[in-house]
Amino acid sequence: MKKLLLVAVVFLASLSFMACKKCVTCKYEYDYLGAKQEVTYPQECGNSKDIKTFKANVEADANLHGVSSTCTND
Repeated sequence: MKKLLLVAVVFLASLSFMACKKCVTCKYEYDYLGAKQEVTYPQECGNSKDIKTFKANVEADANLHGVSSTCTND
């Protein structure tokens, strides 16, 4: 019985760690010499802090072109 309980606890703990991982994909568009340019970043996965930092970096890049970025949770 104790083995079954231990296996259940380990299984639930591993599920909770996997749930903390999030993935996001970001992009932005800007005009360059009258043509639309789209910049799409590859999917980024990590914890909430990593995702927040990634989004901030993408937004900073978009701001260089005078536009804002959009991100979707995957």
